[in-house]
Amino acid sequence: MDTVLLIIIIVVCVLILACLAVCAVIFRTCIMRPKKPADTEAEIPQLKAFSEELAAGRNWFLEQEPETLTMQSYDGLKLYAYYLPHENARGTLVLMHGFHSSNLNDFSCVFRYLYGLGFNLLAPDQRSMNRSEGKYITFGVRERFDCRDWIEFINRRPEVASRPVILDGISMGCATVLMALGLDLPENVAGAIGDCGYTTPKAIFKYVLKHHYHLPPFPLIPMSALMTKLIAGFGITECSTLDAMRISRIPVLFVHGTADELVPSYMSVQNYEACVSEKTLFLAEGAAHGMSYLIKRAECEKLLEDFLDKHAPAG
Repeated sequence: MDTVLLIIIIVVCVLILACLAVCAVIFRTCIMRPKKPADTEAEIPQLKAFSEELAAGRNWFLEQEPETLTMQSYDGLKLYAYYLPHENARGTLVLMHGFHSSNLNDFSCVFRYLYGLGFNLLAPDQRSMNRSEGKYITFGVRERFDCRDWIEFINRRPEVASRPVILDGISMGCATVLMALGLDLPENVAGAIGDCGYTTPKAIFKYVLKHHYHLPPFPLIPMSALMTKLIAGFGITECSTLDAMRISRIPVLFVHGTADELVPSYMSVQNYEACVSEKTLFLAEGAAHGMSYLIKRAECEKLLEDFLDKHAPAG
């Protein structure tokens, strides 16, 4: 065999093996159930200034002794949620947390505030995270059905069924909520709040590879997509928030920090532009990932109260 040809073959084989190794790391890190929660303060340094406030919010919520609810997903997983009913509820908020996070982490800053506005709070553990069963995280592809099923599940409660339900998601939870809007949801779903969500699993994978690891999307994205399909059984292109926004008639409040380095704010702009329902977009200047409420509290509370007063009015 020609020496040059042999060298080319060896180089190609090495490159393929290297790509497979990278894809295996991506799969293990992003798709498989995490062994422990992410260090959010390390990922989002802006959070450090609010550590005491967030801890106080978590403690307050747990001190209210929320119920633990369980439900079986459409594909047989046991899913868990916290549920804090309000004595005179004007509606119910379904709070969907983000990637490698938890409801106690992502919503600790707003639990007391939202409850004070008169809402029941349902805070599910997303599949494959925290208490909920599951081996693979699907970036909203399957989680959207869990969101729908939690709405149907909680609607069986007498204090919920006759009142509006508002969906609220942050990061991957935002994508979950927005994708769920493309499904046939119960009639009392009156609105959705989407904080710092992406557009598709493929788009966020591509962004992270390029901007955080300086790796080329090709051939890593196609190879990772194939690995994910073969092992985890879902496709990273089979569901899109953009597609859901083009058919949903449910009002949406979009929020995103302009200093978000984990999910770029232009993705919320794209979701907003695709949305054909009543919509509002707020870009929080200088806020990092999931930090809009903490950095621009007054503006966010005004937006939230206006949105909730319109779509889940008190009384």
